[in-house]
Formats: sequence, structure tokens, C-alpha cells
Amino acid sequence: MEIAIVGLGCRFPEARDPLKYWELIRTGTVAFRPVPSSRWDHSRFFDPTTRIPDKAYIDKGAYLDDEELREFASLHYGIAPRRIQVTDPQHRLMLDCVRAALQDAGYERRPWERTRAGVFVGTSVSEHKEILLSRVRATQLFAGAFGRDRPRISSSGCRP
Repeated sequence: MEIAIVGLGCRFPEARDPLKYWELIRTGTVAFRPVPSSRWDHSRFFDPTTRIPDKAYIDKGAYLDDEELREFASLHYGIAPRRIQVTDPQHRLMLDCVRAALQDAGYERRPWERTRAGVFVGTSVSEHKEILLSRVRATQLFAGAFGRDRPRISSSGCRP
């Protein structure tokens, strides 16, 4: 079976499309930066040692710009703008990347044999869902929905 990759779309920190991503790779540019304050107050979770439970010893990461996460032409996709407010940003990015791949292939505005085409997506976890459910989970936890007797973890990270 022959396979042809005819279009690419991607979104990476500091690279909004495949050409910019290739430029990052070619030049060896590191896209790590401090955690943006718009994401969370990282100082509450940061400790440079590796010995403190529930703390991060890393103070940098690779992030998409907040504007990129908010930009989305919902009406182009036939999605109501209010619905987008509760849609996982990764799903919006995926739709935009698929659209970019179709544009890159020249297929956005012309007919093509859809039964002989596939779109393959690489994505990861859904943190947005966890954020939306965090209040529900906290309520369940404090109400004892997961049991009342949980093992305690000491400050050393070991069970007593």
C-alpha cells in the first residue's frame, strides 16, 4: 500500500507552522521559558531541591502563547462561540492543525476523495477536563466518596 503525506499542520511553542518548527530544529533554538503567570503561580509549587513532596524542581517549560490558545474561528467550524468557552484548548488546536494540514495540501477549497484520505493526529492528555472537574472531585473527596481511610504520606515522601 502506498502512502503519501501531502499536508502538514502543527503548533509548537515558538513555532506556529511546520516551516517555523523546522527552523527551530535547524537552528537548535530552545523554546523553554519561565512558567507564564497567566497559567499559574509557579512559586507556590517550585522548590529547587528534589526532596520536597508535591513540589516541582523545574522552573521552565515550553508553552504556547495565551493568545494562540484563545484564537479560534468557531463559526468557521460551525461551533457556537459559547460552546468554545468549555471546549478543551487542545481540541481547538487540533482542529486548527487539521485545517492547516488540509490548506497545506491544497484541499481546503477544492473537492477531494474523502474515502481515500485519513487525518492522523498526535496529541496528549486533556488537562482542561481536569480543571473543569476539579471542583467536583474536591467535593467528592471531602464528602468521602473515595473512602475515609487514606494512607498518609510523610514529609519525606514515605508512608509511615
